Amino acid sequence: MRYFSPSAGFLDSQIHARIPDDAVKISERDYTRLLTGQAEGRTITISAEGKPELSDSPAGPDRRQVIEAELERIDVASLRPLRALLAGFGTDADKARVAELETAAAALREELKQLD
Repeated sequence: MRYFSPSAGFLDSQIHARIPDDAVKISERDYTRLLTGQAEGRTITISAEGKPELSDSPAGPDRRQVIEAELERIDVASLRPLRALLAGFGTDADKARVAELETAAAALREELKQLD
């Protein structure tokens, strides 16, 4: 998993054919921590070392755009495992990936509601 700060998005080599060279590699544990923190209202910022970290700064007016972009990324990331499941070729890993993505999307949708 990688984090690309210009788009404030996560990139997965299993999903994204092209990942920018300056995308920062992060562990699955950090990915989950960052996404969970984001869903709890924290903001992902870039540290002095160039790594993504959580900040307690309040959500700015662009938080809605960040959430909507992440929801779009989740939709795209869901396509391959959903297609495999619908075609009858899905694996347990596909089911788990869809569940993981939907959990993240639900948290983001809830945060989006709270911004209204």
